[in-house]
Amino acid sequence: MATFVNSKIKSPTVGQAVLLGLISFCCLSDSSRQVSIAGISGLGALSLAGGGAVWAAWLLRPVLPKRLLPVFLPLIFFGLDAIGTLLWYRPGMDGVQLLVVGLTFLGTMMVAARETAADPDVARQMRTALLVTSCLPVLAWLVILSAHLLPAEDGNATRGFALYSMIISSVALATWRGFAWPEPVRGQPRPRWKWTSVWPLVFVCLTAYVVMLGMSRTALIATALIIPLSLIYRGSIKSLIQGAVMMAIGATIFAAVLFSYKPLYDRFFKEDAVKVGGVSINATGRTKIWNVLFTTIGDDWMFGKGISSSEDIINQMIPNIGQPHNDYLRFWYDQGVLGLGLWFTFLAGFVNRTISNLRRSIRNRSPDYPQHLAALLALTAVAFSMLTDNSYCYAFVMFPLAIVMGCSLGLGTVYQEAELAATPVVETVFFEPIVRWEIPITRVRISNDQIPTPNQ
Repeated sequence: MATFVNSKIKSPTVGQAVLLGLISFCCLSDSSRQVSIAGISGLGALSLAGGGAVWAAWLLRPVLPKRLLPVFLPLIFFGLDAIGTLLWYRPGMDGVQLLVVGLTFLGTMMVAARETAADPDVARQMRTALLVTSCLPVLAWLVILSAHLLPAEDGNATRGFALYSMIISSVALATWRGFAWPEPVRGQPRPRWKWTSVWPLVFVCLTAYVVMLGMSRTALIATALIIPLSLIYRGSIKSLIQGAVMMAIGATIFAAVLFSYKPLYDRFFKEDAVKVGGVSINATGRTKIWNVLFTTIGDDWMFGKGISSSEDIINQMIPNIGQPHNDYLRFWYDQGVLGLGLWFTFLAGFVNRTISNLRRSIRNRSPDYPQHLAALLALTAVAFSMLTDNSYCYAFVMFPLAIVMGCSLGLGTVYQEAELAATPVVETVFFEPIVRWEIPITRVRISNDQIPTPNQ
């Protein structure tokens, strides 16, 4: 404990302070909607303030590593295309907020990449902040749902927290895998197992339990999916076998809970049922919503009808719904094939870069591995949720996702340049427990076929 008292904590830069502020705001998920500021919900006001702060922080030092420009260009053009639709469509306040969230997602990722490239330890700071700030809402929702203080049978009460929890679970899983990284080389003694190395997995299971109590199907399936993927994404035969076994065990547990817990069973298989492979699945009115978009797109399928036009037409045709409940259909309807294609191009470019960073960190046994794993898991979960939900329009989902993704990109450039220049890189060990102080590790990149030796 004395190490904390005598420790020297660096003052954050403006960019780092803004990122930490976004994390503090996002841990509230959508609870800030209960407050209204000048006719705008608290969530909308905080989103606008966060967007202004992010772009102000960026303009103070508009720097981006050249290696990352190909990754960001499709997302930049996607944002410009969204702004361009204002030429033929005038959105309401919801459309303005959607545009702000999209542009802030871009700005946040750029600021996170820039700050991490300048100081690799920023990645650890952001991951720690995400986990620490999420503890209180997880415990609060656990108490609320366990004591039945808030009805959640319809899945709407906890939807915001459930979608936010996917990002937190991804970071926690990457932390868990980081405790076992780097794997010992053949012939070297294995490190002693410590109970503290499993707390992130326990945290994920607790979060998944809260999501189950809240009846959020999309977030529950996404969380159950990324747990085995955290093993499979390592790519080795051993990890593939471990991931397959964990997936089989998880599927068995999930099925047992699903068929033994009646409220969850009804949530999945009753009400507005759609036949899929002979099984009736509750679509909660989504088929009607999607049919409206397909039948009203007309000849605007190439460039779209305009930002948030999908929300407006749904409100006209099906009152009290307001959202398309499929972000890919939203992109297609609002920005056409052009916008949807730009989004998928960005996703493909980011996944390709992250997998490259992941493979390099495995080859060099470098400590940046967990950060790339966290980004890949978080993107997988959010991309899955966008099939049946509105994750893109929620600031508390897209902002932390942008931070995790941006830190991965920035940290990847640092280690790539270090590998090429054969210079040492100093970064705090990610897999050290949070309760310990910083233990820097220096890893010297010599060549791809030589394994660096850590000097502590």
